Amino acid sequence: MPKMGSPMISVFIIMSFFIGSIHAWPYIALVPTYVLINNAIPEAPQLTVHCRSRDDDLGYHVLSLTDSYDFHFKPNFWGRTLFYCQFNWLNESRYFDIYIQKRDYSRCSALCIWWIKSEGPCYGVDPATCVPYPWN
Repeated sequence: MPKMGSPMISVFIIMSFFIGSIHAWPYIALVPTYVLINNAIPEAPQLTVHCRSRDDDLGYHVLSLTDSYDFHFKPNFWGRTLFYCQFNWLNESRYFDIYIQKRDYSRCSALCIWWIKSEGPCYGVDPATCVPYPWN
């Protein structure tokens, strides 16, 4: 039997704590989250997307109609991951928080699909039935 001060007991206690209270820690990311952004603006021959977080600038990406851009990351342990994007087309410029961990983690922990429309981003697999959001 191991002594009380042994590393084996410490590991067992820590594992028991995490396993027993996993519901209190919903942001333990085992796999990366992917965000897929689709250009669904018919009147926009090109959509320029510039996404970033507090720590990462993902650069500029130009999407033709029906083109897509994706990026991935591991959500923050504390539930504070935020990625926001600027969208430019013709004479329009809009912003949207494309990934807010507290909003998005439970519904798209592995893949978040966004359709960018002129009236606002739309979340879901199908652009015809996706859930619309207002611009920031």
